[in-house]
Formats: sequence, structure tokens, C-alpha cells
Amino acid sequence: MDSTTHVQTKPKSSPGWMITIAAAAAFLATFNETFLNVAFAPIMNDFGVDVNTVQWLTTGYLLVAAVFVPVANVLYRRFPTKSLFITVTAIMVVGSVIGALAPNFATLLIGRLLQAIGTGLLTPIGMNITLAVSPREKLGMNMGIMAAMTTLGPSLAIVLSGAMLTIAPWRTLMWVFAVLVVLVLIAGAIILYTVVELGRPVLDVASFLLIAVALIGILYGVSAVFGGNILVSGGAIIVGLLFLWAFIRRQNRIENPLIDLRPFSLQRLTVASP
Repeated sequence: MDSTTHVQTKPKSSPGWMITIAAAAAFLATFNETFLNVAFAPIMNDFGVDVNTVQWLTTGYLLVAAVFVPVANVLYRRFPTKSLFITVTAIMVVGSVIGALAPNFATLLIGRLLQAIGTGLLTPIGMNITLAVSPREKLGMNMGIMAAMTTLGPSLAIVLSGAMLTIAPWRTLMWVFAVLVVLVLIAGAIILYTVVELGRPVLDVASFLLIAVALIGILYGVSAVFGGNILVSGGAIIVGLLFLWAFIRRQNRIENPLIDLRPFSLQRLTVASP
């Protein structure tokens, strides 16, 4: 049986400030997805890599971010909100600094993948915080704000990073992003408090590996289509779908699923009312 810890915390700040931090984190997490894309040309010149290689800054980033999204719920319910938030944002800061100081492309890619871990975790953690602290009558509006931040982030990133590249080298993008994340980290350290009942949810390693292979296969297969390799793309997608099927079957059989799929078995949630 799962042992549970009831965390008694006295709110130190209003729900509005908590949601503001969650929205800022979600914005930066998705902003991070595209802000480096416009710098591919100078990165290729600096490190002497070709287009297929530099694209791994996007492909690898999206793969890692997607793999860590399902893990966020387990971490959110196992660790205090403030500690978890600080740790995740600190990982993003470290990744940004590594990328800014990278002497070669491999090091830049490592920094980028560390940033991706933060992206995969911060958005669902922010959504959970918003769900936990929002007054019921304002829940729809607050979740709409969170959704708007995740949409605005990638769109605005391209414009801002393109403008900065006209006056500064591409490494400046990494430093600017690091500063922004540090500001959100400090605000979170001051404002956040734990609002969820903490316990000992178990991270099912087999489920994590299944969803990791599934997402990597599907995302890599889709990206390979644009490279013109249809056989590799089709094979990767098929493997991804098979592992996704195995992942879904496992979630319905284990005590601590990585993603609880039981709501999809309720007819009133899956069939539209006339």
C-alpha cells in the first residue's frame, strides 16, 4: 500500500501569484522550444556542421521534452512543489549556461537536452499548480491563460530571437534565456508552496521505457519524412505505435500507472451527448 504524507502548509501568497509563476514557467518552457531555431545558420558556421546535424538541436530537444512529460505527475505528487520547481528550473539554467559556453556542437546539444528536461516537466507542473489553487469559478479562465502562454511562447520566441540575432551573436540567446529562467526561479522560491497531498507514487520504469521508445519512434519517424527517407520513417513510426500500444495495455494492468487512462473508459467522457 502506498504510504501518504499529508503536508500541512500555510499559504504564504495568494493563488493569483502562484498562477502567475506557473504561467511564466509555462511560457518560458514553450518559448525555449523555438528560440534557438533562427540561429541555426551561425551555429553551423561556428561549429562546422551541416543541416542534418544542426537539426538535432530541435529533434533531440522535442524527443527529450516529450519523454519527460508523463513523468511530471509522479514528481509533482512525490516532492514539495517549491523544491521541485527550483530543481527543474535550475536544470534549465545549467543547460543554458552549458550551451552558451559550448566549445563544440556536442556540448551545445547536451545543454539543449538539459533545457528540454525542464520543458517536459515545467508545463504539466504549472498546469497542476493552476488546477490546485484556482477558485472553482475561475478555473476555466486560469487554465485558458495557461494554454495561451504555451501557445504564445513558441510564436514570440522566433520574433524576439530573430531581433536579438541582428545585434548580437547566437550565444547571447542562451544567456538571455538563462537570466529569464533565474528570475522565474527566484520568484518561485519566494512565492510557491506545496498545495498537493504528497505521497510515494512509484515511477514504473517499464512504462517510462515503453513511452520513451514510443514517442522517440513516432517523433523521429515524422521528422525523417522531411529528410526523404520513407522506409526509415515508416519503420520508426510503426515501432513507435507498437510500443505505444504496449504502454497503453500496461497502464490498464498495473497499480501505479504512469498515466491514468481510466477516465477514457467512461462512456460519458468519450461519447458526445446528442
